Amino acid sequence: MSPFVRLPALLAAIFVALVSPVTQATPGDSLSYSFNTASTGGATPTTSQATLRLTETALGVDFLLTPNWGSSSAHSVTQLQFAYSGGPLSYVDGAGPNASFTLGSGHIDSSYSVTSMVSMHWPSSGSQKFDTADPFTAWSFNGAGVSLANFMVYATSSAKPSPAFGVISMPGATPSNWVALEAPLSPAPEPQTALLLLGGLGLLARLGRSGTRS
Repeated sequence: MSPFVRLPALLAAIFVALVSPVTQATPGDSLSYSFNTASTGGATPTTSQATLRLTETALGVDFLLTPNWGSSSAHSVTQLQFAYSGGPLSYVDGAGPNASFTLGSGHIDSSYSVTSMVSMHWPSSGSQKFDTADPFTAWSFNGAGVSLANFMVYATSSAKPSPAFGVISMPGATPSNWVALEAPLSPAPEPQTALLLLGGLGLLARLGRSGTRS
């Protein structure tokens, strides 16, 4: 069989491998968690109360937390806890209210037992209070080997929605605690990258067909 005949199938396989979910992220890869499930037994996903976007960088992972203030009567964010599977972290403040953080073990929302978790806290008053005057807040976690894969771990609970990435506390909302369930997709190339790959594969496939007719 001519190599040109096998070329389209080979290239298609390469494309599938490139865009399939992966755990080895590269700088620029990202994923998002939606806190859209009430932290009560039997709850199902509903309107998102907040979104947490994670982006891989050369130094670690950037975080962007955006509350959906218009979705409920929530008036502030006081705590964010989520599972983590890596080593020591270095916290770097970004735009928006700054939080204090601890890295330890224990329970998320009293029900999710985890080996390692990050707990972030915003004050209830003062200049760093995270309330409706702030559309978002951002920070970074850096460290040797820190990557998106370290934040793609989940905890389970027999009494709460599972598997869960983490829980956010938003006073004023009903209930005040909301769960982000397992992310539906792992890091993958941005849509623009996928389109470029598709275009290139189509061109090479046509060249391969032309070669079989010559």
